[in-house]
Amino acid sequence: MAEGGQGKDTVPGVGLMIERSNDVEQSFKSAVAEGYSLICIESILKPEYCRITLETWDQEDTVAPISWFDACLPTKVWVSNVYALLSLVNGMLEGDNEVMASRARKLLRRELDFARYASIGCVFIELDGSQGFTHMASLVQGYLTSPAKVAIKVPLLFESQPLLPDDHAWSMWNQFRNMCGHNHRLSVGLELTETLPCREKMLRWIGENVKYIFVPTALCIKNSDGVVDLVSKEHCSWVQSFLQLGAKVFFCENDQPGGNRPAIAIHEYPKLVESLKKSAVPVYDAYFGCQRSLFPMLPPKSEGFLLPRSRQTTSEKYKLYTAAIREALMTLVSEEEKDTKVVTLVITRVCHVPMTVCCLEAAKQAQRRIKIFAVEEDANVTAALIHYNNQYWNKLLNVLNINMRDWNSENKVDIIICEVLISPSGNERLPEFFDEIQQFLKPGGVMIPQKFHTFIVPVSSSTMHKEVGKLRDRHIGENHLQNDHVRYYFEHPYSVFTKKKYDICKPKLAFSFDYPKSEARIPNERYSAITFAPEENCMINGCLFYSAFSLYENVFLTSLPELNTKRKLTWLPMFFPFAEPITLSKGQSATVNFWRYRDKDSVWHEWGMSSPSSLPVSNPMGRSYKIKLT
Repeated sequence: MAEGGQGKDTVPGVGLMIERSNDVEQSFKSAVAEGYSLICIESILKPEYCRITLETWDQEDTVAPISWFDACLPTKVWVSNVYALLSLVNGMLEGDNEVMASRARKLLRRELDFARYASIGCVFIELDGSQGFTHMASLVQGYLTSPAKVAIKVPLLFESQPLLPDDHAWSMWNQFRNMCGHNHRLSVGLELTETLPCREKMLRWIGENVKYIFVPTALCIKNSDGVVDLVSKEHCSWVQSFLQLGAKVFFCENDQPGGNRPAIAIHEYPKLVESLKKSAVPVYDAYFGCQRSLFPMLPPKSEGFLLPRSRQTTSEKYKLYTAAIREALMTLVSEEEKDTKVVTLVITRVCHVPMTVCCLEAAKQAQRRIKIFAVEEDANVTAALIHYNNQYWNKLLNVLNINMRDWNSENKVDIIICEVLISPSGNERLPEFFDEIQQFLKPGGVMIPQKFHTFIVPVSSSTMHKEVGKLRDRHIGENHLQNDHVRYYFEHPYSVFTKKKYDICKPKLAFSFDYPKSEARIPNERYSAITFAPEENCMINGCLFYSAFSLYENVFLTSLPELNTKRKLTWLPMFFPFAEPITLSKGQSATVNFWRYRDKDSVWHEWGMSSPSSLPVSNPMGRSYKIKLT
C-alpha cells in the first residue's frame, strides 16, 4: 500500500461502502487490494454500543464505543481515504417519542465526535423521504462550526415510495442546506436509481454542490465484451458528467438482479469508473487546463500580456476580425475604385501585433489599398509595433505613442478598430471610449465592433455562490471588512468558469449599444428587467452576463455558450451574485433587475430582484465596485 492509502493499481476517487468490521485498518487494506482508493464505513461505532444507546438510558458506558485499532490508521488516511455514514436513526430523531429522540441525538453526537476526533474526510447522512429533518439539520449545523465536512445522501428518485413527487430529493436537499445557512462545507451525494429523472431535473443537479455519486451494484452489468458497464447509456452519460466535475464514486453492494446476467467480482467495479473517465472529454481542456471557477476581475489593459503570443495569433477572435475588416473594406471601396482609393484605418485600445496582422491580411484578401495608424499609449506595446514594422511590414504602419483621446489628426479616418478584450471589465468601458473617439471618424465611416449586446441568464450554482461566500468569510476573519459592509463581496461581479451551473432560462437581451452613434450625446446608462419562469423548482444564486459583438454586419464575436464552442474563445462571462439565494417554484414568474450607471470617472452595475420576493439592490451608487474610465 502506497503512502496516503493508495496502492499501485487503485483507481483514484473510487470507493466502496463497507459494513462495520472488527478491524477498520484491515478493511481498508482489503479495499485497496481490490482497486479502491476510498472506503465508507456504514457504522463507525460498535454495533453493540449503538444498540445499547438506543435501547437503554444510562447503560451505554458499559461498552466501549470504539476499539484501539479504530484509531491506528495514519491521519492522512483518515482525512483523505476514509468516510463514514451515520446511523440511520432519523425516524427516531424526528419522531414524537421524546425519549427515543434523545437517545438518537446522543448516538449521533457520539458518532460526530468520533468523526471529528479521527479527522474523517466527510460524514454522510442519509435522509428518508418520508421523515422530516429539522433536528438533524440542527446537529449538522453545530458540527459544521468546526473544520468538518458533511454530505447529504439522497437517491435521485424514491422508487420505494411512489407517492412522493419526482423532485422530492432536490426539495429535501434544498430545504436542508437552507436550514444550514448554505454552509460551504455541506455538499450532496446522489444515489443512482434504476429510473432517472427527466433531463431538466438532472441538469438542475449539475448546478448543485454534488461531490459524491453512489452506485448500487445492482445497476451494473457485463456487456457483450465481458466488460462491466451501467444498465443504460443514459446512466453512463450522467455519471460521466459528474466525474468531469470532480465527483467521487462509491459502490454500494446489494443484491444483483437475477436472470442470465453474469456475476461481477468486487474488483471489477473500479474499472468501470476508469473507463468512464477515459471516454469522457475533460471539462477544462477548452480553457487552458484552468480548473478554478471564480476569478477576480482582470485589469482592463493587462490581459493581452497574460496570454502567450501563440494563443493570440492563433485565436479564432483574430480570424473573425480579419473577416470583418475585409467585409468593411469591400463595402467602402467598390471594385472600380480599388486601384485608386486608399482606406485609412486606425487601430486603438490595446494595439497588439496580431490586430495589425489582421488588417494587412484583410487588405490582401480584399485587394484594397490601406493606410494604417496604430495609436497606443503603452510604451512597451509601441516598441513591439515599431520592431515588427521595421522588420516585417516594410514600414506600412504609422505608430503613434499617445492616447487616442489626445490624437490631433488633421484628417478623419474611414475605419476605427478596437480590440474586444477577454476581460469583461475592459469591455464595459467600450461605449464610453467609442463616444470619445467617434469624432475622428468620417461621415459614413465604420467602427469595429459595430454593435455591443449584453445577455443575462439567471443561474443556479452552489459552487459559484459558495466561493463568493468563502471570500467574505476569509476576509471577515482577517478583519479586512472593518471599514466595509458585510455585503461587500456579494456586490462584485466575477469572471467565472464553471460547468457546475443550471441555466434557469435561455439568455435574454439586456443592454445594446450601436456605433457609430447618430447623436454622440445619447447617454450610455441602461436599465433592464428580465422576467422568466423556471421549468423546474430551483434556487437562483445570481445571474451570468454574456457579451456579443457584431464586428461588422454578420460577423459576430460572442461568449454565448450555444454560439461559442471550445475552439473559438477563451472568454469568460461575468457572475453577479445575490447575497441571499431565492427558491423558485416551477412555472413561477420571477423578475431580476439590472442597471448600468456612470459618472464622469466610472461605470458600475446595480442589480436586484423584484419578484416573486424583493431583494435589496446590490452595489448602490457603486459603493463596492466601479470600473474606472481612465
